[in-house]
Amino acid sequence: MTLLRVLCVLLGYLAGSIPFAYLAGRLIRGVDIRQYGSRAVTGSNVYENVSRPAVVVVGLLDMGKAALPTWLGLRWGLGLPTGLAAGLAAVVGHNTKRIEANRQPLPEGRERWRTLRRRLLLDRDMDDWETWAHRRPDQSPSEEK
Repeated sequence: MTLLRVLCVLLGYLAGSIPFAYLAGRLIRGVDIRQYGSRAVTGSNVYENVSRPAVVVVGLLDMGKAALPTWLGLRWGLGLPTGLAAGLAAVVGHNTKRIEANRQPLPEGRERWRTLRRRLLLDRDMDDWETWAHRRPDQSPSEEK
């Protein structure tokens, strides 16, 4: 029974790590969503840079990847704590690119603190949302400012 509990939580983590927003970018437009807009694998980046209707599907799949392991844990009779742990593991798996802030290095000096503040409060590296949300891979860094 303990092994089944561990497998259920592991299944939750693995399900959570499926990047549906990335897959939508690849399947619908043939692009790597990490090169557009916020460069984040998120529903909002799908909305802005791939397909507005696709964000509904991405959102439902993202919710389902936490709901399914939770439901399975309960269905298999593993108890509420295991079901909740599986759902939480899915959330952790889902949020693993967000921690790295899209692998963008922090600038030096005072701008480092401004960038950290923006990442914390705005979930982006610059104040101007329009520029941030509509970046393209062919833009040079100077065009992003």
